Amino acid sequence: MRAFLVASILVLWCSASAGAGAADGPSWFCFPIGSTGFKWTNGAWRSVDFEIGAKKYVLAQRDGGSDYSIAEVGTAISSSCTGVGDGTAMHCRSFVEEWRINLLSLRYLRVYMFGFWGGEDSDSDTPLVEIGKCSKI
Repeated sequence: MRAFLVASILVLWCSASAGAGAADGPSWFCFPIGSTGFKWTNGAWRSVDFEIGAKKYVLAQRDGGSDYSIAEVGTAISSSCTGVGDGTAMHCRSFVEEWRINLLSLRYLRVYMFGFWGGEDSDSDTPLVEIGKCSKI
């Protein structure tokens, strides 16, 4: 059932991208396998493992160009990406996070850098490091 759901999401995303005039470059489907970070709990910042849930991301070429972006499936918020070195890796950034994606090993590292450094002690915004895998679609 899970494989059917993932396949359905990919078909819908690819159909929507094609209808929007997406570029013909390669795309990757990525999913987390672990997430850890810090959370304000009982009056102190403590290390914690976060639930990864059903998050899925797509790394794809932007419309009409050679630039790439990565976004969580179902959201409009994305991080802009640039190729690194000989084109076997991507570095993606937004205001709140950074990605390192190795296109040979098909692994990624995502760092969410909000929370804590702003000075507020709260469990509503916590920094994290996420690791995951990708597959070419």
